[in-house]
Amino acid sequence: MTGCGAGVAASEPESYKLEMSEAAPRQLGTRTQLHRVPWAILHMAIALVLCSHIVSAVDCSAMQECNPKSRRILFILDGSLSINQTHFDMEMMDFVINTYCGFRNTAGGVKYEAGVITFNQYIETRIPFTEFTPDEFETAINTYVRYQTPLRCCTTHAEAAILAKEMFKARGLNDGYENIAFFVTDGQPFINYKFGEYSVADDSRSRQFYDDRGLSLSGWTQNKKGQRDEMRVSYATQKVPKKMRDLKNLGIRVFFIGVPHNDPDKNVNIDYFNGKLTNDEICYTNEDVTPSQTSCGTLSYSPLVSKPVDDHAFGVETWDMQPLVDKALDKICLDWSDPGAGCFDVKRDVMILVDTSESIDPARFSDEMLTIIKGVGDQVGYGAGSRIGVATFGSEGNTVIRVPIKEFGGSGKFATAVDNNLADITLECCTNLAEAFEMLQGYLRANYRQGQDKLVLVLTDGTPFQNFGTGPYMWRSSESSWRLNRCQYVTETVPMAAARLRADGVRIALVGVPNVDNRAPMEDYFTGALKGSQCCVNPDTNAACLINSDSEWCSGSYDAGGTVECETYTERSVVSPGSYNIFTVSSWDVAAALDSIGSMLCYTNAYPTPPPTDFVPTRRPTEAGADTGEDTRSLLPVDVLIMFDHAETTTAQEDACVATFGLESCQQQLFNFANKVRKALEYNSAIFSMALVSTSCAWDKTLGGSVKWKETERRIRRLIRAGRDTTRAGTQCLAPGFRRARKHILNDRKDPLRPVAVILLTHKDATSSDTSAARSKAAALRDDTAAVVYAATVDPDDSDHLSDLAKLTGASSRVYSALSGNGIYSMLQDFLASVEV
Repeated sequence: MTGCGAGVAASEPESYKLEMSEAAPRQLGTRTQLHRVPWAILHMAIALVLCSHIVSAVDCSAMQECNPKSRRILFILDGSLSINQTHFDMEMMDFVINTYCGFRNTAGGVKYEAGVITFNQYIETRIPFTEFTPDEFETAINTYVRYQTPLRCCTTHAEAAILAKEMFKARGLNDGYENIAFFVTDGQPFINYKFGEYSVADDSRSRQFYDDRGLSLSGWTQNKKGQRDEMRVSYATQKVPKKMRDLKNLGIRVFFIGVPHNDPDKNVNIDYFNGKLTNDEICYTNEDVTPSQTSCGTLSYSPLVSKPVDDHAFGVETWDMQPLVDKALDKICLDWSDPGAGCFDVKRDVMILVDTSESIDPARFSDEMLTIIKGVGDQVGYGAGSRIGVATFGSEGNTVIRVPIKEFGGSGKFATAVDNNLADITLECCTNLAEAFEMLQGYLRANYRQGQDKLVLVLTDGTPFQNFGTGPYMWRSSESSWRLNRCQYVTETVPMAAARLRADGVRIALVGVPNVDNRAPMEDYFTGALKGSQCCVNPDTNAACLINSDSEWCSGSYDAGGTVECETYTERSVVSPGSYNIFTVSSWDVAAALDSIGSMLCYTNAYPTPPPTDFVPTRRPTEAGADTGEDTRSLLPVDVLIMFDHAETTTAQEDACVATFGLESCQQQLFNFANKVRKALEYNSAIFSMALVSTSCAWDKTLGGSVKWKETERRIRRLIRAGRDTTRAGTQCLAPGFRRARKHILNDRKDPLRPVAVILLTHKDATSSDTSAARSKAAALRDDTAAVVYAATVDPDDSDHLSDLAKLTGASSRVYSALSGNGIYSMLQDFLASVEV
């Protein structure tokens, strides 16, 4: 192989040529300046002195040979001061060259490409992706990297990941190559002496990297000394993990190899890269201020390397070349497929349901539990339209929505929302899963988004337990004579609530964590494996033995010899089918818990999620938590005008309404439709007003009194009841109804810029004679107000009637059946989507 003499050749290819500052390096220590010698002359002198140390023509036959598979590897090399210049130019270069020796089996016509990035205060492509043989790659290393890279400040992993992502995307990600990002570094991320979003240097060469990408870079000034420790913590705990996640999300296989630090006492902690530092703080001490100050931050779990992490992150303490290369090739040559391939392309709605019962250790809750919750966000991803939210359960007061479901722009925003809303919770009472499932069923229905894979992820420490003693079932507290039987709760109430939630197309998965006594939840209960076993309870005290008098699962006060009532478990499960939907740990192993959550999310096929058949939740969820100052509403402010058809109906129409819903009249069904519109807006915490007009010739007026648009919840409820209670009479007069609707929208609204919807609730009236006029008035309303017009009818099988309604709404897709729960929901889904932020 070619020696290092080529490194000073004047005819290097233009594509490899670097822009070198003729005055670099300018600083040594703090004050001593080097003479300004042209870099090319300095490089030549160094090369002549050191060239003899290069071992030329490395024998690749001594290195492991990977199976033939087209691979593209990017060597991303740490050029910080702590490496030691000789180690960088000698051992690190030899390591890179020898590692590429593994890519020499070209059977079947496979090809290999390599590139090189170096990173310190300058982040640069030294060798762009090129197809190389091992000999050719050694020549490129000796020519363009060895003795060409003076070490400088800082370990800029985030910037290196940004550049690597750009190089892989430019080369192509779906061309049959396995793409490998191979970081070789001696330490954790470290930015120094400067301040800004990204901050490592303040000269034109360094600024160019940031300016080209629109990244913030500010020069260091004296008055920012006090923030250096904060910036370093933020860089290591937030920016670097995010950029590594971006790289992995492209399907790139990421390695981190820890090599010896210049000071052996400071060798790299490889646990930072494999995600095992989740229980430790990362701290930096700022000694540039007096007295010195230290800032610390917790790393949200997100391993910087690919999975399995132990195959992609390792460290060595010496530059013993053969073992180092052997270990690297042992890992690289393994067959690997991206376990998260396509994971972040799936749009998901994930609600994390967190146990806040008193059996959880408060210290663990505020530390490990919150870390897991934040880490789930990293597993879901913050792109592709996925949404995430958090709810809690325990006492009645803790069974609430804490973080409303929404799209978060990044891990920092979600982590802040978690801290703001869950950090100060008082752990108390029970493990009331039935109430929590009931709450989430209503909440997810009210916040339904088409095409999202829906998951409720339960984090709990125990078997469901609703309350102490013989207290009432909390959501049935009005039934004072009814008392909860604990065994009925675990064998019937909870499984049935879970079944109703799953029937909406929601997948339920569970991660069991230890309780205060380090006991994990009982998996067999949640999977239905207790079928045939008995749960027995003392009815006077509600003390229970959950499994066949097994003392481990008995209340301390349970009296087996006293009065006992028993319930038999059925095959009903709580979680969705599949072993990947449940994982329990007997210790607080955060990494293992999050690894399992990654499997739950990414290693399984998406579940089909049909629209719920009934939009009305059983209970409106309570939104709680500290005010973050951020608007968490998911809907724009909106105005809704209901056109209520009070014309007389036929006996056949009434019979159809009664047969379908068991209601007294079609008017009652149309009232229910209007009421569900109100509820949908309320559940989404929308700001809205509502008006109502009649379309009967006998009631040529606006309902609700002189105030046309109602804004308070009480007045809106009264308004809709007025529509229900107005007597049916006469024939349809749709034209006047659309005329009044247009007038109210144009003249009477407080905010004419709000989106507005008109919903016609109607039936076929064969005696109506204003069809042509109604079309004209409806078109004028749509054109003049930009309102979206919908129609719902109790005659969904009459094609002529549906055609007439389509002409009124302007589109057949906005005509729905008022006799179908799915029809009602489909209209609401389209309406809510039209006003979603």
